[in-house]
Amino acid sequence: MLFDRVSDSLTLDACSELSLLQENHSIALEIRGVVEGLKRLGASINPSSRLHQYANMFDAGEDSATFSLDRALLESSQFLAIHRALSTMSDPRPWLPTLNAACCGQALATNVRSDSRARSDQFELFTMACLTMAGFRAVPSEPDLRAHIGRDEVAFAAKRLRAIPKFRRNLHDACAQLAKHKIRGFAVVDLSFVNLIPKPVYVRRLEPQQALAAVLLNGFAEEHQRDILDATRRPEVFGVLLHASVTGRSIQPTARFVSRRWILCAAADSEVARRLITAFQSLGRPTRAE
Repeated sequence: MLFDRVSDSLTLDACSELSLLQENHSIALEIRGVVEGLKRLGASINPSSRLHQYANMFDAGEDSATFSLDRALLESSQFLAIHRALSTMSDPRPWLPTLNAACCGQALATNVRSDSRARSDQFELFTMACLTMAGFRAVPSEPDLRAHIGRDEVAFAAKRLRAIPKFRRNLHDACAQLAKHKIRGFAVVDLSFVNLIPKPVYVRRLEPQQALAAVLLNGFAEEHQRDILDATRRPEVFGVLLHASVTGRSIQPTARFVSRRWILCAAADSEVARRLITAFQSLGRPTRAE
């Protein structure tokens, strides 16, 4: 059971137009806009926070640090989605403690512990953002967050993978969290930061960017299908949600883009999984006429 999409831009809209492409200066402006927007929602963001550091990195105009800027773009794209989701809520205050914690930490993940709490909180919030934009009301609750899908209260145990050899362990830990709290749900794993692409990818046309994350994530799911199926057969698991965001570049104009993909793997059909698929398939679709 797989999602048919989703690839998208920084704002979750998969329009095949130049707005998908972001030059460094515009990325810096967008990040600073998100910082101000999160502050208006009540977030406490220190001037030395990694969000400010990301903006400064893009504003510097130095593009030789390709890997660092690509990572900064992926991190920032998740915060953009988080801001968008929180802005739709009548009361975002329950999420502010997690948001404040997520904004902490060093700009470069290599400078912090592999189990960085800030980045784990960030992915929890990003999962919340995608659920919110898909039409579900998510709340912070053990194991990480919960949402009502139809008549069912469903839990989500979110893990941000740091190294591919730890994938099986991440799945095991997520399933153990669901079992511990005696609620069925989904193990959610982010693969965005495990070097799925060893070198920068350049495309000559916009169309290939829609398939970039799909090809990488589909291949990963096939390679690790045994571990995924083992997890989905556990009684507390509706399915395994895999996410990946990857950066690419256009040759003309010279700019970056983000390609995103969600995949749902389930051992058996269920109303919950079908509802989630239908809702998530709407993410990334154009929100305006071409």
